[in-house]
Amino acid sequence: LVETRNADTRTVQFAAVNTLKNEVLWNSLDLGDDWWRGLETMTNKYLVLHGFEDSHNPVSSGIYVFDLFTGNKIYANDHSTFIALAEDVLVEKLLVDNEERCTEINLVSGQQSIMAMPLAVPRDGEVHVLIPNYLETGEPNFDKIVAFIQRYQITEQIGSIEYLETNGHIAIAWVAQQADQLNQYLMLVDGTGHLLIQELIGENLKGKSPGAFLIAHDTIAFVKDRSKLWYCQL
Repeated sequence: LVETRNADTRTVQFAAVNTLKNEVLWNSLDLGDDWWRGLETMTNKYLVLHGFEDSHNPVSSGIYVFDLFTGNKIYANDHSTFIALAEDVLVEKLLVDNEERCTEINLVSGQQSIMAMPLAVPRDGEVHVLIPNYLETGEPNFDKIVAFIQRYQITEQIGSIEYLETNGHIAIAWVAQQADQLNQYLMLVDGTGHLLIQELIGENLKGKSPGAFLIAHDTIAFVKDRSKLWYCQL
């Protein structure tokens, strides 16, 4: 899956490529104002995108499910939050009368049912994409993660963090204030605390937003300098 953004024209394009056959499966999606859409997860059948609460808030809101191989829209809800996708069953969260409720949607039959808020999030048998948690100053564990970053002689003032633990590794990206500009960094640490990657991946950012990296098939991938795709197998 390829996502290409042009901040000057505020346009975004999604495309799916079969790398084994070197062919484009599709190169457009029915999204409306698609600038405010981002990748939530992907399985071997479905692509799930999310929206945002508003143009100034990086908190996800809205679910958009597509057939991975055709790009056809299967399900959309502008007001729900993604919880899980296992096989053909999507679980979403809604706020109804100030009360959180979860709904199960069968993406094949279309049948829906209300369910109790799950204590644990169900997972598909094979998870293709892992998205890091996004944290701002003052949120739980923010200071703890900052302290971990500072173990590696990082001294910049950190304003937001993306954090993910998987396969015995810790991956962290952060946005730091330096002089009058925002810069973004990424680090990857193994289970023994050994620093594998430490990179400046973006300079003079226009703002703080999630999406610095993801992990797919035990490979961490990120874009450096808005133009170069880097990846490293864990």
